[in-house]
Amino acid sequence: MEQQRSALGHELAGFSREIFLYLFMRFRQIIVVLSVAGEVTISSLDSIKRGLMRYVFWGRGSWYRLVVVATILISVGVLPFTLQHKQLSSQVLAEAEPVQAVSETDLLVERGSSQTLVPKGRSRLDIITYTVQGGDTISVIAERHGVSSQTLLWANDMSAYDFIRPGDQLKIPPGNGVIHTVSSGDTLSSVAGKYNAAEQAIADVNWLDPPFNLVEGQTLFIPEGTMPPPPAPPTPIASVGSNAGSVNYPTPSLPPADPSASRFLGWPVSGGLGLVTQCPSAWHMAIDIANSSYPPLIASAAGTVIFAGMSDPWGYAWSVQIDHGNGYTTWYAHMSSIAVVSGQYVAKGQVIGNMGATGLATGVHVHFELRAGVGWASRINPAPYMDIHVCGY
Repeated sequence: MEQQRSALGHELAGFSREIFLYLFMRFRQIIVVLSVAGEVTISSLDSIKRGLMRYVFWGRGSWYRLVVVATILISVGVLPFTLQHKQLSSQVLAEAEPVQAVSETDLLVERGSSQTLVPKGRSRLDIITYTVQGGDTISVIAERHGVSSQTLLWANDMSAYDFIRPGDQLKIPPGNGVIHTVSSGDTLSSVAGKYNAAEQAIADVNWLDPPFNLVEGQTLFIPEGTMPPPPAPPTPIASVGSNAGSVNYPTPSLPPADPSASRFLGWPVSGGLGLVTQCPSAWHMAIDIANSSYPPLIASAAGTVIFAGMSDPWGYAWSVQIDHGNGYTTWYAHMSSIAVVSGQYVAKGQVIGNMGATGLATGVHVHFELRAGVGWASRINPAPYMDIHVCGY
């Protein structure tokens, strides 16, 4: 029995060895076949690559020459036309007439120019620094810069008894008024009240945008403002031979009214409503009339509407301009609604819209202007032309 088992074990071992040798030979054949196939494939790809390279670098002859020749011909053909067009453009520009300033009554092109349309005669709006020269006095410097002596003293925190010397630096305001540095808690209303000035004028001159928030340390020019009087002493002090008198503060310089024109303008608010909140001045050549109920606005005189729409979003905003046919036009700004269209004839007293607070406005009011023409620079004082006495006229 043991001999049979031993013979069976030898047979199984031999069978296993034969199977292993067989599988090893088959695996080797598979490796050889795959290696030969890989070499054939690589050789084929290499042949294809060499063929493509020969075609690209050596076989492109005809089409390559065709592209080069076509490019040269097109360039040579277009160049004369380009030079001719350049010469014609230069000739046209040289012969062209100067561009005229665009009227602000044309809504489609207003503020469309890349060049400034600011009138040459408009006052400066910035505060400049002047170095005192030999022989200068406060009155001479003030007259040279078109301001009052009192304004110059206020701007530099000086009194009439102070001296100036050559080399001193003086602040020169753009006009009569006060320079104010914003402190914590200041508002447009409080600053206007402190210097007895108009909020709208302060906003206009300093380019303040709604909601008119002030920044601590900001420098403001208060047009036509006056310094508050000094606080009264705690107890009266008797003085002998006192020559103290009242101070004459500067008043705005306004152009005289046209003597040939009558008082042809009526009140621009329906029902006689509204309160004058600002009179004309060198900084604000208009009358501001306020009423919080948004009352209707009416034509102050008969005429033809030449503008009705959005003048500019941060200035007059919704506005109407009426040509009265006698060389004068009126302008109604900051409106909340418009009831007329350009080209429409309106009678005196006819409703043209409603009062509002659009654009650069500190409250519900109408900015009422009179112009001796249609442009911004032709504004004049409307008070002498109104059929009721207003603003001292």
